[in-house]
Amino acid sequence: MGARDLIVDDADSAVGMSPRSTTSASSSVYDFVEKNNHTYHRYKEGKYVLPNDEGEQKRLDTQHDLFLHTFNYELHLAPLEGRIPQLYPSANVIGIDLSPIQPLYAPRNCQFEISDVEDDWMYTETFEYIHGRMLYHWSGNFESVVQKCYANLTPGGYFELQDSLLIACFDGSWNGKAIQRWANLLLEGAKKLGIDWEKVEKYPQWISAAGFKDIKQVEGVWPTNSWPKSALQKHLGRSANEVLKQGLHGMSVEIFTAAHGWTEEEVDSLLEGVKENLDDRSIHCYIPIRVIYGQKPE
Repeated sequence: MGARDLIVDDADSAVGMSPRSTTSASSSVYDFVEKNNHTYHRYKEGKYVLPNDEGEQKRLDTQHDLFLHTFNYELHLAPLEGRIPQLYPSANVIGIDLSPIQPLYAPRNCQFEISDVEDDWMYTETFEYIHGRMLYHWSGNFESVVQKCYANLTPGGYFELQDSLLIACFDGSWNGKAIQRWANLLLEGAKKLGIDWEKVEKYPQWISAAGFKDIKQVEGVWPTNSWPKSALQKHLGRSANEVLKQGLHGMSVEIFTAAHGWTEEEVDSLLEGVKENLDDRSIHCYIPIRVIYGQKPE
């Protein structure tokens, strides 16, 4: 799940597979923006910088598996009891996205809405669990979203964010390489477009300020290839390498063309070097992963 918020409310519900329900969607949201050899969401155009095409959806599936491998196959780290569809058939789940790209079939206790979490929340009931993953690409006032999550949780409910920081290097082995230049330009370009890719470091502060208690942060690492020594980290590195290369063009082209004025050909030229660096086991880069969760006081 990219910029998808999972909102859970306990209720009895039989589980089976039924055609998905995408509410709050008019036909215009299916008229995707086409540029840079990708498609992008039409609703709230530009709010989320990554594409929504088939290649990106495959990348998100691979990324989901990578999160599971990283955290011992747990969908969540907050201590929930009996929630989330299929695994938790007593739950009702609402998934929120800016793009109508959800699976055709979903559990009967799961529905999807085309919406923006920064807008006013019009739900008539509070929720017991609110979850967001990889939202650092999203532009907007994220601190206000954290406050909305707190206001819409039932006392005792949990809020959880699973996200990443920008690629880094352990030992300077990327110095002077294309991958270092790419990372610096990516961060700089995102800022020009109003996207704070460093906001993940502010999540604990914002969650605490909103009123949550018992805040926990769990850290993980995705190596960019199999350069580490441990078998687990090698496995994570191979998967992360696939995720990065699958999404490299999609996560780069809009920022480099819109913020830096590059041509797509110039972007492609730089990315060829980045791909080579991603496969180079002498370059010790990694993606820092963070899971932060907290509980609303009872």
